[in-house]
Amino acid sequence: MTGGMTGAGGARDIRTAYLAMLGGPVGAHRWYLGHRFACAAYVVALALFVGSFLLFRERVEAGFGQLWLVALALFIGQLLLDAMAIPRWVALANRSGEQRYTEEDIPWPPLVIAVIAMFAFVLVVPPLLGVLGGVLGQAFGSARIGAQGALVVLVLIGVPTVLVGYIVLTEQALRHFPPRFQTGMRPWLWLFPALAFLFIFLVYPTILTFIRSLQDQSGTTFVGLANYEWFVGSEGALVALRNNMLWLVFFTLMTVGFGLAIAILLDRVRYESAAKTVIFVPMAISFVAAAVIWRFMYDWSIPGTPQTGTVNALLVTLGSPVDMQPIDWVRDQRNMLGLLPLPDLIPGIERLTQVALNNISLIFVGAWMWTGFCMVILSAGLKGISTELLEAARVDGANEWQVFRRIILPLLMPTIAVVSTTMIIFALKTFDIPYAMTAGTLDTQVVALEMWNQFRFNQYGRASAVAVVLLAAIVPVMLINIRRFREQEAMR
Repeated sequence: MTGGMTGAGGARDIRTAYLAMLGGPVGAHRWYLGHRFACAAYVVALALFVGSFLLFRERVEAGFGQLWLVALALFIGQLLLDAMAIPRWVALANRSGEQRYTEEDIPWPPLVIAVIAMFAFVLVVPPLLGVLGGVLGQAFGSARIGAQGALVVLVLIGVPTVLVGYIVLTEQALRHFPPRFQTGMRPWLWLFPALAFLFIFLVYPTILTFIRSLQDQSGTTFVGLANYEWFVGSEGALVALRNNMLWLVFFTLMTVGFGLAIAILLDRVRYESAAKTVIFVPMAISFVAAAVIWRFMYDWSIPGTPQTGTVNALLVTLGSPVDMQPIDWVRDQRNMLGLLPLPDLIPGIERLTQVALNNISLIFVGAWMWTGFCMVILSAGLKGISTELLEAARVDGANEWQVFRRIILPLLMPTIAVVSTTMIIFALKTFDIPYAMTAGTLDTQVVALEMWNQFRFNQYGRASAVAVVLLAAIVPVMLINIRRFREQEAMR
C-alpha cells in the first residue's frame, strides 16, 4: 500500500484536497495525497454500485432489499471520515516530503471495502450456494435438505466472517481519528453490536408494543386506553392476574424455602454432591417435558379403579388425607384457603379470591424444576460463611436453631434476596407449564397465556396491552435487583 509523492517540493494543500473530494468523490482526494490503491478501491466500489443497479437490480432487490441505500450510506460515511482526516493527512504528507506512505500513515477506506464485500456477496455467493445446494441435494436425495445444508454452510462461514469483518472495519475506521479520541471511541464501537442487538430485539419491539396497545384490533385506529379498560374489566384477565400473584407467592416460597432447607441439610454430609445432583436434574428438563411428566404423575381415575397416576396410586395405597379418595389434581378447583367472608362482602369476588388446588398443583411442578437452581445458589452462599464464626457461636452455647437464625440467615439474606427476585420474575412471566398442562382452562390461565390467547384470536391491541401490563409488573422487580447488585458491588 504505497503511493508516490509528486508536485513542486512534494507540498500538499488542504484546500486542494477538499476540492479533489468535491470534484471527484470516488477517491480523487486520496489520489492527490498519494494513496492510489485506496483510490482504486473507491472506483471499484462505485463501479459495483452502479453496475449492480443497472444489471442486477431485480435480483438484488428480491434477495437483499434496499442494499443500495446501505451501500450509499457507507460510501458517504467513508467520505465524511476522509473529510475529517484530510488536515492530518496533509500535515503528514508535508512532513514526509518525498517519502512513500505506509499502511499506518493513511489507512484504507474501510467502509468502501465493506461496500465492495456486500456486492461481491450478492453477485458471487448466491450462485455458489445454488451449486452447493445441488450437490448436497444429490448426495442426500432431497432438494430441501440440500438447500438447508447450503444455508447451514452459509451461516457457519458467514457469522465468523461478519464478526472478523466488523473488527477489522472498526479498527480501520478508528485510525481516521486522532489518537486522543481513539481511546474514548473504541469501547463504544465494540459495544455497538450488542447495543444494536438489544435495541432491535428489545427496545424497539417494546416501543411498538406500547404503541400497538393504544390501537384497535386492526391497528389502524387510535383507541387510547380502551384495551387497558378491557383488561381491568375482563374477569378472565383478572383471573389470570390473580393466578400470577399465586405463582409469585407460592412458587417463590416453595423454591426458595425448599432450596434453603436442602442446602442447609446437605451441607457437609458425605453424599452432598450426589444428592444435590439428583435435586438439580429437573433443571435440565424443558418446561413442556416437565408438564407432560407431571400430567402422568397427576393422572386420575374413577375411585375404585386402578390409579395409573403415581401420586394418586400412593394416596390410595397409603391413605389419602382428603376423604380417602384419589384427587384430580389438574381439574380440582376447591378453594384451599377457604376465604368465606369475602363473597358476602363483595358480590362476584369468590372466583378472584380462590386459591384452587389445581393452581397449586401446577405451581408445584414449577417449584420441582427450580428448587435445584435455588439450592445451588444458596449452597454457594452458605459455603462462603466462615466456619470459624459458626464454631465460635456453638462454643458460646448457641444451639443449631440459634446459629441458623442469628448467623446463617442474616448473612444469607443478600443471596436469598437475589434468588427471590429471580424467582419472582420467572413467576410473573410463566407460560409453559399452564399452557402444556391445562391450556389455561379451569381458571389456570396466567397473564402471559392470556396475551397469547388474545394474539391467537387476532386481538393484537388487547394482546399488546396485556404484554405492557406484564412488563410493568416485571420492571420494578428488575430495578430492585439491579439496585441490590450495585449496592453489593459498592460494598466490595
